Amino acid sequence: MRLNDKIGNRYYLIIISFLILINLINYSNIKSFEFLRMNDFFSGAFIGILIPLAFVGMLNYIKTK
Repeated sequence: MRLNDKIGNRYYLIIISFLILINLINYSNIKSFEFLRMNDFFSGAFIGILIPLAFVGMLNYIKTK
């Protein structure tokens, strides 16, 4: 069973969007987000999760389209 079928397309998009938002905040140089920044380990872990999830989502979208 695919990940999209298990959690649903809507929640899959929310998870991907949340991970992208975390990474954008983490790598931005905006001073108001300074208290939200993570160390490099957690930031790398989120990117490591985000890239495969986004790739699988794109493949699923291409197959269903």
